[in-house]
Amino acid sequence: ISMDAILLVDGDFAIRNQLNLLLSQGGYLCRLAEVSTVAKHVLTEHRLQLILIDLDLPDGEALELIEHCKDRYPDMAIMLMGRTFSAETTSKAIHMGVNGFLLKPFHPELVLVTVHNALRLHRSDLQEQFITRILEREISTRTRNLDEQLIFFQTLLDAIPVPIYYKDKQCTY
Repeated sequence: ISMDAILLVDGDFAIRNQLNLLLSQGGYLCRLAEVSTVAKHVLTEHRLQLILIDLDLPDGEALELIEHCKDRYPDMAIMLMGRTFSAETTSKAIHMGVNGFLLKPFHPELVLVTVHNALRLHRSDLQEQFITRILEREISTRTRNLDEQLIFFQTLLDAIPVPIYYKDKQCTY
């Protein structure tokens, strides 16, 4: 059984370590980064299933890091954590593809449930995208086949000589 790997990106050493301990005890393999530049390096070195980003990173690059992850690592779930989330920030993050939010200070059990749900939601989204692509290909193939059959039958009908029927006044042939 492989463990899900998570990158924790938070400028606060104590929070990084607390989340690392909590998630490791919950069965997750954790990598740690304090700023977005370190996080980007870790992302190139390890295959990760989720990144948990603090909204208030010391380098102020949380939203840019989300975009970076969405562009380069679409198979990875993204969570955002912070002390407060404005409606604007929350809306923007959702539109950017964030799969979950964690409010600080956090309750240990809520962290595990929220991470589990974010991973499950993201996997469900990926599966839906995969199935949609398969169905779209199948529909395209079947439509092409039907178009080819239509052309064949139209050609066949065009090749049949047209019979001439005469009706008399009693409408009999």
